[in-house]
Amino acid sequence: MDNVVSTALMMSWPLLLVPLTFAKHRPKPLRMLLLVIGASIGGIAAGNVIATDMHMLPIWTGLAYSSATLVLWIVFGGLARAAGGVRLFRTPLLMATLAGAVMGEIAAAAMFATHPNKKSAARMALAACGGAMMSRIGDPALLLLGAEASWIDIAPVGLLCALVSVPGPKIQIDVGRSTVTAVAMVVAVCACLLPHALIAVLCVGCVVMAGMCWFNGEDSGSRHIDAEMLLWVLGLMMLVVLSTTGGLAELIATGIEESQETFGVWAIPALTGVSVMVAAMFDGLGGAAIGVAVMDRALSIHVDHLPMAMMLGLSVGGLGPLIVSGALREGMFRWLCQVCVVVLWSWFVLS
Repeated sequence: MDNVVSTALMMSWPLLLVPLTFAKHRPKPLRMLLLVIGASIGGIAAGNVIATDMHMLPIWTGLAYSSATLVLWIVFGGLARAAGGVRLFRTPLLMATLAGAVMGEIAAAAMFATHPNKKSAARMALAACGGAMMSRIGDPALLLLGAEASWIDIAPVGLLCALVSVPGPKIQIDVGRSTVTAVAMVVAVCACLLPHALIAVLCVGCVVMAGMCWFNGEDSGSRHIDAEMLLWVLGLMMLVVLSTTGGLAELIATGIEESQETFGVWAIPALTGVSVMVAAMFDGLGGAAIGVAVMDRALSIHVDHLPMAMMLGLSVGGLGPLIVSGALREGMFRWLCQVCVVVLWSWFVLS
């Protein structure tokens, strides 16, 4: 057992440094590459990884589909933002909630990063996070784990989280196109209706958005997606794959099994809180991918509402939207309020 733990630590320690791969609300792919190299060296030293076989690790760990889905999700959101963004309501709360639901929380939060008032940008980003919890395509945890439990049951919590953000009516955001909104809404609906064809839905959405991005580029100010964010996500997925190869997912699954005996009726809110911390440390995308790996290895665990508790914690815990909006410090208090709402919901409703 000690050997398993030491191997997992050797290959998983770079995940703890993921927050350091951001600087001035921008992802730094080079820093992420250094972490991937560090994890790879640890895996080779432990004898768990052969350098010539590293390209096969996503398939062997069962994370190839999840990684591809998250990469396409980032590309789709980036293209939607580059094409002009979504807009259907003038009310800031409704606009941010819709953007998070149909574009994804990262792209929606980045859309509000240009706001001169950082406190307003933080509130809009958090409202987008609440909206993301109402749609299968809005949040990475719901995107990957929505098939394990009914993601629709999380929608009321998302509404409460959006209301907690309370973006005031005086906030002025002049972005969005009706055509981009229509396409994004169709993609979001198709993702809900065709849960087993997410990659196909996202691919079609990316192609359509790419065309709109090209034709709307001069007016929207951009004809390209955020390449730095895309490279950063690719590096993050490789970190998760390497940590899973080292046994991190098995250790977490074992901890969940033991928590049922240790915490009893408090196991579900405790699991939700741990999921929040995982998403906060490894970002929502990394947390969602780790959640998939844990669920694949938790077949012997009989914990009621386990997928739901994990989805709740991972969906609210990610700090990525606040980071890309450039308002991490300004939004920290309301983010903690959202976390409290989710933990209390898991306690009273799921326990």
